[in-house]
Amino acid sequence: MAASILDRHSVTITGQGERTLLLLHGFGCDQRVWVPLVRAFEPDWRVARYDQAGCGRALKTVYSRHRHAALQGYAEDLLAVCAALGDQAVTVVGHSIGGIIAMLAAIEAPQRFRQLVMLCASSRYLDDPPDYRGGFDAAQLGELLTMMEQNYFAWAGSMAANVIGSQRKDVAERHLRNQFLANDARIARQFAEVTFYSDTRDALGQLTIPTLVMHTDEDAVVPPQAAEYLHANIPDARLEWLPCRGHYPHMSDPALLAERLRAHL
Repeated sequence: MAASILDRHSVTITGQGERTLLLLHGFGCDQRVWVPLVRAFEPDWRVARYDQAGCGRALKTVYSRHRHAALQGYAEDLLAVCAALGDQAVTVVGHSIGGIIAMLAAIEAPQRFRQLVMLCASSRYLDDPPDYRGGFDAAQLGELLTMMEQNYFAWAGSMAANVIGSQRKDVAERHLRNQFLANDARIARQFAEVTFYSDTRDALGQLTIPTLVMHTDEDAVVPPQAAEYLHANIPDARLEWLPCRGHYPHMSDPALLAERLRAHL
């Protein structure tokens, strides 16, 4: 059973050490986005990463249009992977919606997790005026989803250019665009809808494990107010600002991110 779960999600395990660091990608990507960061932890961590349902090299049979129409389906996948990795509690770094998926899993089974790092994450991407700013209004999200349907190739290029940030822009932007284009456009469209219309604000107070909220100085997807909201509403949370730009610091500035993570883990 454990081997089949690892195979189904194309789990990669490298490094050594008694502690396990599990890296969880967000919407539109797969585990390859973590490659620039992995080397920094392999000497003294067991590093695991996997492809979420419908992404990367995860088996086609893993994805269910019904089960993965809600974030809970992805959270159940994470718990299955954690169980397959062994009894030891893991430290999870979840990027963007990956951080929220990890939060939902940690609420359901806190014994599985030692610590959670929410990297550029948001409990709601849609603005809820007048008191909450998530980064998008309804019209903007509608345009984003329509563009994905009508011209996925153009959407991938435009999205990558807007969100990557300035550091190593050309290389990282090309890598991110290729990540987007490697996806099945129909599955990516549904994952986008599940991601950008999610609202997990009511669940934040149920998270009991130590949590580090990490956010860049300038993020085109998640505004600083959303990171501050996470910090204010998660009981055992710290907030760390990264002096860099973009929604993907693990791609654009992995050395900085590794340094800051090591200071907290």
